[in-house]
Amino acid sequence: MAPTSRSRPSASTARQTARPANLPPYQPVSHKLNPAAEHALRNLPTTHSLNDLRRRLQTAATHLTEVTGDLNDQHQANKALHEKLKARQAARAKDVSSSQGGGDAVDKEGDQRMEDAWQQVDNWTAKMEQGIRGVIDVQARVDDGEKALRELNANISQGR
Repeated sequence: MAPTSRSRPSASTARQTARPANLPPYQPVSHKLNPAAEHALRNLPTTHSLNDLRRRLQTAATHLTEVTGDLNDQHQANKALHEKLKARQAARAKDVSSSQGGGDAVDKEGDQRMEDAWQQVDNWTAKMEQGIRGVIDVQARVDDGEKALRELNANISQGR
């Protein structure tokens, strides 16, 4: 079986392709927050960590990538086995002087099954790729949200 290459999206690639959020220009607050609200906003990053979400998103992307690769690898192995069996059948047909006429139909059915399986693998691969892209998009949104929280904390600290 020939080794196949799997392209896996890296986290740095995902960040490079993600567009930053277009935020409206800053407008000063019309009413100051009370001290309890300021305290709650300052503590938001410590009380609600995004690390667990990041870890789960990374795990999801890793699993989707691995499953997609395994699916394609398994199909390549099945295809190689099918070709090997087809070659054996052809060799036996040559060796046997009175070959049966139904051998070609079996080969055509096997070829059709392999083509159908390949189509299904392509469909699953496309769906999994969409899933990986969705995970990467959510990772970018988490980054944007975290940046917004940092800016909010900076604004609170400066008394804006």
